[in-house]
Amino acid sequence: MKGSCSSDFLLTVATSLDSRLVKNISPLSPRRRALLGQSLEYLCQISVCEPHCMGGDHVIESLAGRCFNLSMGSVRLISDYLYDESLNLTRSIAEITNLAFLFNESPLLLEKWKTAKRPDRLREFSPASVRKSLDQLGVPSPVTEASYRELCEKATHVTPDTRANQHDKTDERLGYVGGHFQLGGHMESLDTLLLYCALSAVVLSNIVGRPQNVEVLAELGSNTFDA
Repeated sequence: MKGSCSSDFLLTVATSLDSRLVKNISPLSPRRRALLGQSLEYLCQISVCEPHCMGGDHVIESLAGRCFNLSMGSVRLISDYLYDESLNLTRSIAEITNLAFLFNESPLLLEKWKTAKRPDRLREFSPASVRKSLDQLGVPSPVTEASYRELCEKATHVTPDTRANQHDKTDERLGYVGGHFQLGGHMESLDTLLLYCALSAVVLSNIVGRPQNVEVLAELGSNTFDA
């Protein structure tokens, strides 16, 4: 996507993929669409070192690239009305968001994460451990334990109550196999993606020293979910 960042980023991405992107985010209000597009644009810019490169190991840039790709995958799945699968990818963005908030608060923990051996990294930087570390630092987790658990049980881990892709109030015993449009599921998937995509763009922008991004996203995000 290098060189593709523009003021109307959703249209840029739609052109490179297909028109389904714009068509299927249409339930979002103009303010929500602007926030999603701007968040994606900033994630893209960070990941491809535009307009300038910070040098170094590019670990944070890679996190931004992962969030961008997951976001685009989530949007495409929403376009196919596969809401569970979209939320599953958004759950991964949520994990990165909490991790990035921890690194933003403690650069020392970022360096520890980079050099930790795999068993130590899995133990000390698991989603639950990250939330605990944020709590110890006095920082509220942007993705709470309750929100993360809901995403896990709704879209990732199976339970006896799992009904595939069922997001409406019907009594479909088997859920829906394949894509099936449901307005509630469509909006839930879009709004959940928007929230964590925007939060990841804010915190990663702050880590790489782009306060202007944070200001723009804060302005766009003000009262967005009430709009």
